[in-house]
Amino acid sequence: MKHITDWEMSDLQALIDNKIQENLNLDYKRSAKLANIDSNKVNELTVDVSAFANSAGGQIIYGIIEDKHIPISIDTGINPEIMTKERIEQLINSNINPRISGIIIKQIQLPSGYAAFIIDIPQATSLAPHMAKDNKYYKRYNFQSIPMENYEVRDILRRSTTPHPVIKFSIEEFKNEPDGTVIANLTAALTNLSSEPVLYASITIAIDTRIIQELSNFGQYTRKSSVELKNEDNDILKTVSVHLYEGNHSVPGKMPIFKEVSYKAGSAEIKIQKNKIYGLGYAIACPGFSFNQMGHFVLTEEGTYQIGDNFLGFPRLANL
Repeated sequence: MKHITDWEMSDLQALIDNKIQENLNLDYKRSAKLANIDSNKVNELTVDVSAFANSAGGQIIYGIIEDKHIPISIDTGINPEIMTKERIEQLINSNINPRISGIIIKQIQLPSGYAAFIIDIPQATSLAPHMAKDNKYYKRYNFQSIPMENYEVRDILRRSTTPHPVIKFSIEEFKNEPDGTVIANLTAALTNLSSEPVLYASITIAIDTRIIQELSNFGQYTRKSSVELKNEDNDILKTVSVHLYEGNHSVPGKMPIFKEVSYKAGSAEIKIQKNKIYGLGYAIACPGFSFNQMGHFVLTEEGTYQIGDNFLGFPRLANL
């Protein structure tokens, strides 16, 4: 996918055209939430930004109108003479403690002469958790930023000394078939967001049964079962049937997974149709850490797929 620094107005419009729903790591806000900012809006800004960092990271887009968490239009934007990237950065850095490293702010020019802004927030690790202007800690939950419980704060404090393995999915090498289907290559990569290396991990990868029907192995992972997952909170993907592929990563035998180093978990040829919704997900556990996530992807008519950047941004399916 495009890096956030390369986004243009057409990328914002693609979110609307493809009805990409708000989720754990994506939030749409009207420009008014950032324009003519006062103390209340500054507090809301720091609540939202710190919540993303304390959770899985993600993007806040100012300049999009949403209805029931679905984007419906781009608004008129924010006067760039009043609000600049530098001003937003200063508000975030001076009101969140400790300061969040790695935030990217992208300004996108709109036909109105005003601008939309994207704030790209990395997941915090060694400096987590981050405190908002009101001296509280927040997290992302069900499209909202909510206060963290005491045990959640303690859990985040362990991030610097605990591995944080995740699976990153990518889809490429598209080939159109005469019957209208598209053949592509699905790859799952195991990586680590923490400074503490991953020595041992138990991994389950969930792949939609419609795109990978009879495959007994996905890389070094063996298919153990097929189940139907349900999530009534997700308006786009309420149920999905998936194959579950299971495997382990352990030392010795395999190299430790150091921070931001990727290890190819598996790849396979898949068959998909444009504009249909398919499910992908994973469950992963290692000493001091466990996580599961289920989400969706869509191949558009333009031949580009829509998927969360680290595939952490969609509501989880509790029974994975």
